[in-house]
Amino acid sequence: PGFGLMRAGQFKRGFSWLVAIHIYSFVVVWLFATDAVPLALGVAALVTILPMTVWMWVDSFRPGRMSVTRWALFVGLFLVGGWSLSLVTLVGKSFKIPTGSMEPALKGGMGSGTSDHVVVDRLAYRIAKPRRGDLIVFATSQIPSIFGRGTRPSGAEVYYTMRLVGLPGERLKIEDGKVYADGRELGAQDGIPSVHYTIPKSYPFDSRPATSDFVVGQNEYFVLGDNSERAADSRYWGNVPAEALFGKVTGIYYPFSRFGRIKNPADSAPSNPN
Repeated sequence: PGFGLMRAGQFKRGFSWLVAIHIYSFVVVWLFATDAVPLALGVAALVTILPMTVWMWVDSFRPGRMSVTRWALFVGLFLVGGWSLSLVTLVGKSFKIPTGSMEPALKGGMGSGTSDHVVVDRLAYRIAKPRRGDLIVFATSQIPSIFGRGTRPSGAEVYYTMRLVGLPGERLKIEDGKVYADGRELGAQDGIPSVHYTIPKSYPFDSRPATSDFVVGQNEYFVLGDNSERAADSRYWGNVPAEALFGKVTGIYYPFSRFGRIKNPADSAPSNPN
């Protein structure tokens, strides 16, 4: 961005375009990722960057000559530009939901429907602690038992999306379809939706006896899938280390029929007078 102006000798103007385009790219991603603003505002920001880019191209279309110094500048800007755009993923990232373990909150594409495409705020847990009820994305490489006796997929990191239910240091119990934390039943006011949670009849990965009691270690979180009967979650493979947290799911951007922000159930639950 702006190199055409630099090539024509207008370095300050070209550098201004370079900085403006990159900063605005971060702003657009942040507006998509954060749940502090409507998702439509992120779309509006994305739409405005298109004419802004065209304006930059038109402004940069000027006569000029290349030299060794300017070729070196071009290569340097190209490398720096690619590096800075890769940093955008530190602000937000998109994912496609592959399975139905989080239905109906998030729909997978295992059946005839379209998978939800979601945006994840990667800054959420750098600013505040995870809340019970959040839909979190976490890396699986730090959970040794998550693939059981199977082989961990090679190559890139594998990420899962689940609902955060248990906080560090809590003792959880699943009974009669409900979840209890330290003896207290969790509900919508705690960020837990009205879901009938099941107790595993057996553990397919090892010979542990089935249990309805779980202990969350310090600096760990307990996660469950909303589609309890079909979700392989912390009931099977244990807690999620805090360092494995990748970000918070904040919105669905596709399919358009499900477009919008995802709210923690506690945000819309009536307050408990007690």
